[in-house]
Amino acid sequence: MIKMLNSVGIKIALGSFVIGISILLLFLITKNEAFAFVGYFYLIIAVILNLITLLYLIYNTIMYNENMLSNIYTGLIILLNIPIAYVCALVGLSYMF
Repeated sequence: MIKMLNSVGIKIALGSFVIGISILLLFLITKNEAFAFVGYFYLIIAVILNLITLLYLIYNTIMYNENMLSNIYTGLIILLNIPIAYVCALVGLSYMF
């Protein structure tokens, strides 16, 4: 169960990264503001999804600490999305105004 949770957490983090960067690149290439709108809407969804996953990982780390190191690594991968999402949002905003 815990290995599956870590696998899902990594897939969610990497999927969020790839989709977010793809939307940003599409916006930068086309300058179509619809991609900016979709990007910010996606950012909200991705933050919520990653936060839920991270909270569940923290819960499992506290309750079942036999896979603590694996859970910490997965949590760090999820947390790496925060500065990346922040930079993407800044880049998107700087090109919109």
